[in-house]
Amino acid sequence: TGASYTMSAYDANSRLNLNRADEEMLRRFFRALDVDFGLADRIAQSIMDWRDPDDLHRARGAERDEYVRLGSSVLPANGPFRSLDEFRHVRGVTPDILERARPHLTLLASGRINLNTADRPVLLSLPGMEEGSVSVLFRMRREGRSVRHLADLGAELPARALQAYQDEYWNLLQRTVLDTREVEVVSRGTSASG
Repeated sequence: TGASYTMSAYDANSRLNLNRADEEMLRRFFRALDVDFGLADRIAQSIMDWRDPDDLHRARGAERDEYVRLGSSVLPANGPFRSLDEFRHVRGVTPDILERARPHLTLLASGRINLNTADRPVLLSLPGMEEGSVSVLFRMRREGRSVRHLADLGAELPARALQAYQDEYWNLLQRTVLDTREVEVVSRGTSASG
């Protein structure tokens, strides 16, 4: 008949919530995607300006007047992103950055990150997480183990990663979950006529 149907489900807390991440998390996320620090900072500040209710721009951000000056057809909402598609219009977001970031972003869920399901760039957005911590998490996953308590992770970290983890422990605790609590189900269907 020429019709097709696909369905997928994923842990919504495995992605970075574009409306709930703070500026530092956004900056760290884009750095984890190998975006130059200056551009990562500009994008993070522009996202915050897009979401905030005022027209006062951050030092490296962009508000409505900047988008008008640049001739943008889409202006900041001065509120939460309504769709992930809006993200493409944020100043500094190139097609390449959009392609790298989009699979790791969501507008759903609580904004807390699941340490047992999130990918590297999302994990590195978290306070106190660095490459050593992420390596330990991925090793635990390969071994079929999951973090049941945040202390489980701390017990396995090398010294340098442990210090960053301990310095940000309480912030990390507030930003993470250890089990799947929210799932997004995506279904797509097409008929022979489109």
